[in-house]
Amino acid sequence: YQRRVHGYSDALEKSSRCFKSISELSQSGRMLLSILHNRRAACANKLQNYPQVISDATEMILLGIQVTKGLVRKGGALLALKRPAEALQAYRQALALNPDNAAYQQYLQQAKAMCDDQPEQVDEMPNVASGAEVYNAIHHNTKAGNKVFFAEKPDYIEALSCYTNALAATEQLGSPDFATNAVHHNLLCRRAQTLQRLQRFQDALADADRMIEMAPTSEKGYLHKANTYVCLAQETMAQAMLHITEPQAREKIQLHLNALEAAML
Repeated sequence: YQRRVHGYSDALEKSSRCFKSISELSQSGRMLLSILHNRRAACANKLQNYPQVISDATEMILLGIQVTKGLVRKGGALLALKRPAEALQAYRQALALNPDNAAYQQYLQQAKAMCDDQPEQVDEMPNVASGAEVYNAIHHNTKAGNKVFFAEKPDYIEALSCYTNALAATEQLGSPDFATNAVHHNLLCRRAQTLQRLQRFQDALADADRMIEMAPTSEKGYLHKANTYVCLAQETMAQAMLHITEPQAREKIQLHLNALEAAML
């Protein structure tokens, strides 16, 4: 494992010579670096080099790729270092991003159990303790929103309410860090999808713009914005078909509708 750590460190060093800052990285470049940090963290974990694991996991979070995996790796290393209150924070953030993950729930319970054994550590970290209810609210609302959104008979109005409540909870987290921003970005993504289903296209565009503002190097905001414009165009063409009777004109409109449907595939 030590040789692998050296190998991944060498690869990261060579990669870092190709750019000056994270902002210059493409999505594929971020993914490459995130994978290297993840693999080095895995090897460091085997060697019980937990500070290195935390360092690499933090880089994964900063890169905005594999954020959830970075939070879980960070939480595990913090637990190994007997810092359960900080681990609890990481696991709560991971669950806010992936609320249905049973393994993350188990890790969270382990961290809570260690906190119960070390109550003085929680007292030393009031921000983590006070943020517990907020993360619980984000987790609960996100999970509830996902349940009704992906149900056999979706309830998009209820999903919208859940995601909006979860977003409101994120505003209580104070100064945002990269993990908090990832949670916020993920919720905006969910809500934008829901607003599209409800044909509230202007609101969906607003959420997509916020996603782009928060993470200009992520493709998700741009894709949501483009898809929303396609939905708007489809709605306009459908309205035209209700009023236009001339066969040649209807044929042209139908060609546009077909092209729009193909663009959404």
